[in-house]
Amino acid sequence: MTTLLTRAPTPERARRPFASSVRVELVALVIAVLVGAAIAQEPGLALAAAMLFGACFLPSWVLLTIAVITVRGFDVLLARDGLVAWQTISSTAVAIVVIRDLLKGTRRRSIRFGPTDILLVAFAAWLLLTSLPAGHVLTAPLRLLPYLVLPVVWQPDPRRERLLLSAICHIAVIEVLWSLPQVTDRMIGVHTGDPHQLGFLLLAALAALVGRRAVVPTPRRYMAIIAFGIVATRTRGVWFATAVFVVVALMPRIRVRRLIVLIVGVSLLGVMVVGPLSRTLGLNEESGDLRRETAIIGTERAFAHPLFGTGWTSRAASALLSEDPTERFRAFNLFIFLASVAGFPAAALALSVLVLALVQARRRNRAAYLFIAAYSALSLSEATLYPGAMSTMMLSIYLALAIKTLVRPRPRDPAPEPVVPNGSTSWSPKRVQADRP
Repeated sequence: MTTLLTRAPTPERARRPFASSVRVELVALVIAVLVGAAIAQEPGLALAAAMLFGACFLPSWVLLTIAVITVRGFDVLLARDGLVAWQTISSTAVAIVVIRDLLKGTRRRSIRFGPTDILLVAFAAWLLLTSLPAGHVLTAPLRLLPYLVLPVVWQPDPRRERLLLSAICHIAVIEVLWSLPQVTDRMIGVHTGDPHQLGFLLLAALAALVGRRAVVPTPRRYMAIIAFGIVATRTRGVWFATAVFVVVALMPRIRVRRLIVLIVGVSLLGVMVVGPLSRTLGLNEESGDLRRETAIIGTERAFAHPLFGTGWTSRAASALLSEDPTERFRAFNLFIFLASVAGFPAAALALSVLVLALVQARRRNRAAYLFIAAYSALSLSEATLYPGAMSTMMLSIYLALAIKTLVRPRPRDPAPEPVVPNGSTSWSPKRVQADRP
């Protein structure tokens, strides 16, 4: 009798967790090669295609670190004009992370849309929509789109969060040490090139350290260097935002309503003391007048175009004081700025996103709670959301952490076990009543 040995059917090979992202990366590689080959006469575009080629193989936290670095500066190597600007490279790196997390969440069915996610999507769509009637190019809203979508599709990963925030802390410390020769005048940052943007970088790093979300060798030394950098910026808006940061850090259980009152109160106090403080410290006294003037012009334009605004492009958003687009002015209040370029709905959506993010971050992520509170305070005296801004990059990261950080369920107290009377082998309420005298 012969026995036929049949090969057992091989089970279906499990899909690798990164199979979907690999396919997307291959498509991106092909697109990069085609773009580089089609415009080989442009070395800048060829360089961008080569960088996109290599970026597809990098981990997500490395891509986000590259986005933080390239969102400002590097004008010596490549100009900011056109599609190959370093700011566009930053947006592309964030877009790759968005695609990865979107595919990962779709495969795991872990993408959930809460109220903040819906408001963020509505805000991004409204920015795109309001630029259409004005007949402007959608440059600014399109370049903001990856940063606004990142918190919506973000997949929680404690290791990625820890490595990314640690990288931000190291970048901030290096920037301060690199900019030490500027201390005698005003520290604006060698890389960031703007005291407000340097302040956002330092506040983001400080939030990661105080919130104990970043792993660095000596946290106290890092905090001391960052605090020194904040003082050296000689920027009143950054100082007032730091004051809000310190109060929230010392009062972790403060409610969001009281926090909003605190932010408004500190801002009003800043308006009253900005003149004497500027004269005492020898700071520029014209910056306060400029902010008041741009706020008035921006408010007038907002009421003149209450629904759609004037449309958002780089020139239309900045030329608020004059019809001449060469004069680069913008409303320095974020909400007045949004109302003037995209209508009052955009300002209302942005305010709602920040308030809901504070509510969620208060119980999910302390580092995000601290940074968003400081960001909201500084937004009252600075337009903090635009392409090429360190504030935009940091807000995108901390919004993702505020919305998507998993909350550990509180352990419940075990239910008390019923006491069995002596000499009884079983227990029931009726038997207990029968055993009673």
